[in-house]
Amino acid sequence: MLLSSTDKEQAYYGFMDEVRLWSVERTQAQIVDAMRSGHKVLNGLDSRGLVAYWKFDDPGAEDDVSSSLAGYPEAKDSSGNGNHLQVKRRPTVQRAELHGDRSEYVSSLKFDHNHAIVQNASRMPTGDISVEFWAKTPEVCALPPVRTSDGGVVIVAVGSETEPEDIGIISYATSENEETTLTGDGEVNFMDDALLIRKIVREFGDDIAGAGGRESSSYGIKTLGGVCVSIDSNSLKGGDGGVFSGNGEKPLSNFVCFAANWIDDSWHHLAVTWAQRSGQIRLFVDSEEKSAFWISRQGSTELNSRGFTSVALVPGTKRIPEGTLVLGQDQNCLGGCFRYNAGFRGELAEVRIWRVGLIEECVPTIAWEVMGVSVLGWANDVVSVRRPAAWLGTAAETARWATSCLSDNMWKSPQDLGVDDYISRVQEAGDIYKDSLAPPSYQFGISTSNLAAYYSFGYALTVPSMDTSTRTSEPSVKGSSVRGAFDVSGNSHHLLFDSDSPIWKYSTAPLAVNGLPVAGPTAGAAGYALSLNDRQVLSMSGFHDFPATALTLEFWMWSVDKCRQGTPFSYAAPGATYGSGDNEFVLTNYNNFQVAVKEEEGSYAQAGSSMAVTDGAWHHVAITWDSGSGRTVLYDNGNIMRVTTRAKGATLTSGGTLVIGREQDCEGGCFDSGKGAVGNVQDGPAAEYGNQDFFGIVEEMRLWKRVRSQAEIRAGMRYDDGLVNNFENPGVDTRDPDLVAYWKFDEGEGFGVKDVTGKGHDLTMAETPIWTVVGWKPNCGNGIIEVSDLCS
Repeated sequence: MLLSSTDKEQAYYGFMDEVRLWSVERTQAQIVDAMRSGHKVLNGLDSRGLVAYWKFDDPGAEDDVSSSLAGYPEAKDSSGNGNHLQVKRRPTVQRAELHGDRSEYVSSLKFDHNHAIVQNASRMPTGDISVEFWAKTPEVCALPPVRTSDGGVVIVAVGSETEPEDIGIISYATSENEETTLTGDGEVNFMDDALLIRKIVREFGDDIAGAGGRESSSYGIKTLGGVCVSIDSNSLKGGDGGVFSGNGEKPLSNFVCFAANWIDDSWHHLAVTWAQRSGQIRLFVDSEEKSAFWISRQGSTELNSRGFTSVALVPGTKRIPEGTLVLGQDQNCLGGCFRYNAGFRGELAEVRIWRVGLIEECVPTIAWEVMGVSVLGWANDVVSVRRPAAWLGTAAETARWATSCLSDNMWKSPQDLGVDDYISRVQEAGDIYKDSLAPPSYQFGISTSNLAAYYSFGYALTVPSMDTSTRTSEPSVKGSSVRGAFDVSGNSHHLLFDSDSPIWKYSTAPLAVNGLPVAGPTAGAAGYALSLNDRQVLSMSGFHDFPATALTLEFWMWSVDKCRQGTPFSYAAPGATYGSGDNEFVLTNYNNFQVAVKEEEGSYAQAGSSMAVTDGAWHHVAITWDSGSGRTVLYDNGNIMRVTTRAKGATLTSGGTLVIGREQDCEGGCFDSGKGAVGNVQDGPAAEYGNQDFFGIVEEMRLWKRVRSQAEIRAGMRYDDGLVNNFENPGVDTRDPDLVAYWKFDEGEGFGVKDVTGKGHDLTMAETPIWTVVGWKPNCGNGIIEVSDLCS
């Protein structure tokens, strides 16, 4: 079982097994006697003073209906004292007191530093985007000034240095559309903050600077209770690849902070709307528009205590429709890399995401209705109604109409809208992903066809079925049985409730029974994986037939290493030395992936992709390169994360050396490593870019001699998961003529890794290997539920 902490300075990273807590002092003899076996303790022969005993054997128990390693929520106390450990704490469905005497019909989702996620959203807004939701958070307040001994005054912010400046509420991550890139240079960037809504929970004081270096306090700005919205933004992009902390210093950082004064513990309705053509962004709280006091445009910041009259961000940009949506956290990599202490604590209700600007759509509808022109009223097709030529309303009148529309929509309950009727049709169909099912038609002031997602948390995905929607308006279905929220928009963007938590792993602890060693875990059809670190050199010299003018590299990996710039794949040309052939083809830095082809790696500021995969989840990483165009595409779990240009027209040299898990600065060695590493290492000043060794697990690595399409890459992932052939024979066809090498890492013993294509590209290990058995399949079953994902 892998444990970690929210405070990186005090974190424990490692495994624990057989943990016992006693209320008595144990002798050395007793400790040694029970160290490798707890049978005497469990049998009562040596249990005096036993307070708790956590064996961590819970997943896989025969009577456990949710025995997936990924989803098991609790570690049982085997002492019989009931001191069970909560391993996974998901958001919970609650009753929302926001509709007066109809509150029993509305449910909310309560968060406590956990989250709800749509890992593979596919029909999200590509242009205009609007979000509306109800939210409730604990009251926040600034601490009074503290007078120092010398008469000075210190403004004390809420919390401490380890507490956040802001909390993430709604986060959507995706990539740019290639037609409209933020940098205008054809480089397609991953946008971890394609949409991010966060609440400021500290008074910044002098922590932010505006034009001319003046601090926020000089402007008279109060940040506490503000709401910040990022649009088509990349908070990680920059020369150092560091994590964005909210200060607008990164060149692709685009956000606006509004003076919402949201400091109480009451329910509030928030609506954010962004118009793609003009870039205008607006925030309404309880249908009242708020002014902006802080803007960052491409990293250039402005402050204005009196409020900006109008705010435009990144006009004209577009996103691809596929991405990951998270409620309750701020993504810093696709679907993860959360700042745990900056997680949302509070409740959300009636969350709706639109593909249109609410203001642009609401105003003409209201105008028609108020003028009494027709009997359309709030008909479902009102989106086709546009502002009549006779409508010459002033800006103030337009704002009134918009406010009226927002106000009307925000008070409509699921019963008013007819959500129950749609759910009944879904249940009759018996499939929550049935695309042929007619979409819902709700009574909004905007056509329901423009809804990208709608979460009325009274409609839950539950265990054990998880394939139908259960009504929980009177939330009688609680706790671990509720695993997700049904998307009632008809787009199948169903939420999975989850949390960052310790990770279950198969134990390799040196335990014993009756003095005999306990056998280690045995691999099933999925085989083994290989753990790598700086105490291993996995390589092949004289790599014949290395792809020359086009390639695809793909593999699965797992890591929690946020410290190093780990290198999964390093190929050096024959006779390579530093700066000459050592970076023939290299994929490095799994905390901000960078690719070098024929020594070309882009400028320092543009080298990083902002793609990190060290969040303790399995990732399928793929990269394609085509010499003719130089087009280089980086994928994470089948999603395009970066498109750039490398080594256009170049030809890669065959016959060099491949090293998996270390970065070569000369052929076969000159690794940038830390102290204690094995092999031909260089440390200290010679390690120019720091430690570049891979710490984690690698599995199912393939090298192709052509560019694979996104569809082919995604199909390969399904083959790996056993969802195409069967789980007894996972993986792609080893006879494919375009496969140059395929390493499955299934040996489980010995010092070699076979190339299963039969083409002789076998890898050799210089040190004793660490073969690993893991429940690693991320997409088994329907990808939403743990109960059906038992094929791992």
